[in-house]
Amino acid sequence: MSIIAAWRDLGGGPLRHGRGRAFWRGGDGWNISLDPQHGRWYDHAHGEGGGVLRLVQTVLGCDKAGALAWLTARGFLQDRQSTPEGRREFARRRAATEKEAAALASRAQSFYRHVERQLDRELAQLSVVLAWAIENDAEVLGNAAGEMIAERTRSLHWVRDHATDREMIDGFRHVERQRPDLARRIVTVGAADLARCREWGQIIVDLLGRAA
Repeated sequence: MSIIAAWRDLGGGPLRHGRGRAFWRGGDGWNISLDPQHGRWYDHAHGEGGGVLRLVQTVLGCDKAGALAWLTARGFLQDRQSTPEGRREFARRRAATEKEAAALASRAQSFYRHVERQLDRELAQLSVVLAWAIENDAEVLGNAAGEMIAERTRSLHWVRDHATDREMIDGFRHVERQRPDLARRIVTVGAADLARCREWGQIIVDLLGRAA
């Protein structure tokens, strides 16, 4: 029973040198260490840990029976009397699930790379506008440009810090479900589509507003 697979199915984000964030309590530090060789985890912030079962209980806030039910439903626990065909089907389902998750993460990363490039472009354009406004004493325009620069800068920093987080992947999944055509264009065509799409402002609000 893979603790890494359980971590991912529970909603865990990416790992850095075997460490992840305590996503179930909104933790933003890399305080959770995972040991795939021994199937163990440890929370360095709260001083607790254990095996896969304890991880499921902690994340879901359930008892042992609830954790066992979750593991069984997800295919982590198999009937000891399962047939060879059943074991092969289990392995096939797990492989398909992992392949799908990897493909989703790849699309999300491509999406956010294009978002980052578009933010860079807008910051360059806004800087020109701000410089012109200052030179020509256009106070209203200068204030507006300054506010947009501050907002776009916060968004850009947040994207660079969080673009591989589970939270951002979930945000991309929302766009992909609501506007599959838009998500597909941006992932395949690139940042040029962002500059033209009417939803760009809403993307900033929905996906990057947390940076404020």
